[in-house]
This record gives sequence, C-alpha cells and structure tokens, in this order.
Amino acid sequence: MMIRVAIVIPSLVQSGVFEVVKNIVIQSKNDPQVEMFLISLRNIQNYGNEEKMRELLGDHLIIIPGTEIISIKKYVRFWKVINKVKPNVIHFNAFESELYSLVILKHNLKFMSTAHNMGINDFVPTYGKIGYLMGIIQKIVYKRMDLIVGVSKTVLDYYRRMGFEKSKVIYNGTNVSFNNLNQIDGLDQISHPVGVYSGNFEKRKNVDFLFDVYNKHFNLSTLLVLGDDPRNKKTLKIYQQKYKNSNIIFLGRVQDVLSYLKKADYLISPSLSEGLPMSVLEGMACDLSLILSNIPQHKELELEKNERIKFFDPKNSISLIKVLEEFFDSWSKDKSGKNAKIFNEYFTSERMYNEYSKQYKQLIEEK
Repeated sequence: MMIRVAIVIPSLVQSGVFEVVKNIVIQSKNDPQVEMFLISLRNIQNYGNEEKMRELLGDHLIIIPGTEIISIKKYVRFWKVINKVKPNVIHFNAFESELYSLVILKHNLKFMSTAHNMGINDFVPTYGKIGYLMGIIQKIVYKRMDLIVGVSKTVLDYYRRMGFEKSKVIYNGTNVSFNNLNQIDGLDQISHPVGVYSGNFEKRKNVDFLFDVYNKHFNLSTLLVLGDDPRNKKTLKIYQQKYKNSNIIFLGRVQDVLSYLKKADYLISPSLSEGLPMSVLEGMACDLSLILSNIPQHKELELEKNERIKFFDPKNSISLIKVLEEFFDSWSKDKSGKNAKIFNEYFTSERMYNEYSKQYKQLIEEK
C-alpha cells in the first residue's frame, strides 16, 4: 500500500527544522511505499531552498501564498490543499504548523508532530509572556496527535511527564557530503584553533555569554559565527559593531555551512536549551571537537568513550574559560575520526528516515 504523507512546515527558511524535513524528503525518494508532499505555510525569502525542494518534489511541493503565518484565508487555503492531496498521514513540524491541525477534521487521517523543543520551557525565554499561552495551546493541539516524536530523549521525557504517552524518540539526522565544497576566501590567514558557532541569536542560544567570554579572554583564537536573528535583521549589525575589534567574525546566515566547518577545528554551543541541534551533528560529521554547554540534550551526544566532547556550565564564564584553555593547551590539527564515526553510526539521515517511515506505516495499520 502506498502511503501519502504531507509534511507541514512554517517556511523553507534555513533552520534546524527545515534541515530535518529536507533530509526526510530526500530519503523518502528511495522509499517505494511512501509518496511525500511538503506544505510550506509561508512564502518568504529562503535563499534557494525552494528551488532545491522543487527539484526533489516537483508539484508535490506546495507553498501557500503570503508572508503571514496565521490568517483565516491561510487556514482556508490549507484546508483546500489537504482535501486535494488526500494524505493518509499529516506530519507537523514546529508550533506554527501544529496550529493548522485545528482546522482539519481527522476522520481516517493520522496526525503526528515532531517536537523540536520543550514547549513552554523554550517558548517563554524566546517570546516572553505570550510563551505561556503558546504552551497551553500546544497541549490542546497535542491531544489531537496520534504520535508525538521527540528529537531527543530529553524532549521525549518532557512531553511524557505532561501525560503524552503516544510518543517516542527519533534522533535528528542529516546527510553530509563533502563533494563540491565552496572555496571560502579570506580565512586562510586566521588564527588557529578556529571555532564555529552556528545558529540563531535567540535568548535560549545564550550567544551574548559566548561572545563576551571570547572578546575578553580569547582574542588570539578565531570564532566564526554563522547565523543571525531571524526576527530582527538589525541584530547582526549590532553585534558586528560591538565586537569589531575582536577575533569574532560574524558571517551571517550562510547556505554552505559545511565549507566553513571544514575550515574549523571545533564547534561550540552555549545553549541553555535545545531539541537536538543539527549544527552540532554537522560538526560531529566533520569530525570537529565539540565544546558544548552541559544541558541534557547535549549530554545525549556522548554515546561512547573517547569522544572528543567537552562540557561547560552555560551560566558560568569561569567554567567555559577553563574548558577552552584545556582544549587549546591540548589541541592538535590531527583528527582521530572518533566523532565522525559516532555520527555515521547514530545520526545519519538514512537512519532517521527509516525510523519515521516505520512510524508512518504503523500509524496507518492502527485502527
């Protein structure tokens, strides 16, 4: 039986959620039992991602017109799309897309959602008081789901404590190819070891803490910053001006992250909360050493002995300084291959898709 799956995503803008969905779509092309559709709720600048997904999906990529995320007109258009596609399973990704589950009568449809964060615990630091309302709405939405997928055990445990027993963990995965990497000009003379931070500038990512430590204590080491504030494009320029005399290089949002990672020696993440960060998995795939905040989601990445991972307290600058000093003292250009080995065993897109495909098929078999 051919299963028709409609994945719903807020937009095609480059993000961790988009990377997860993109890799599910890519791997689905090798699955003769699944016909995949992708519905993007917003038509906004995505720097080539629409073209990439169109090559994969053709007319199975559906972009609902308009830049707003919620409107009555959008809800009507979404309802019409679902009635035209006639999926067996609707797979929601991210809170904004989950809201659209409220306008669809389930009948024989199966609903599932991938939880990329920990609900209200992450909504409030990011969105302020409105985050409490978002958390309440999410609980209502999740009661309609036939399955909730946590991207880490930490996320899964959070929702199970809330009473959502129809849930399981599927670790994020990605596909990494080192063919046709771009030549990055202007970085050949930078000071090593080179670190990379890749991600947004939202509050839970804790970037001010990271930048201040580097600016005050590690001006001889280079930190490449790949990312920006998706809600305020002026933030990047503010940081560039504030740290213009430091060895922190703000490159903004880039499409060829791997090209920069291959120039680096380690990846650093100071996050206060995560789902399971795709940027860290990409760093692991490049066999970079990992310097990570000691949150449970990061700790889950330490799966075997002798992995090149160091942890620090993301609220204690002395803790980060100590870890960085220890790393710099023992740093060598030679890479052991250990982190890449762990990635290939646990975090590939093929492994991730096989788990999702299994869930799609089990949902259809359930009465």
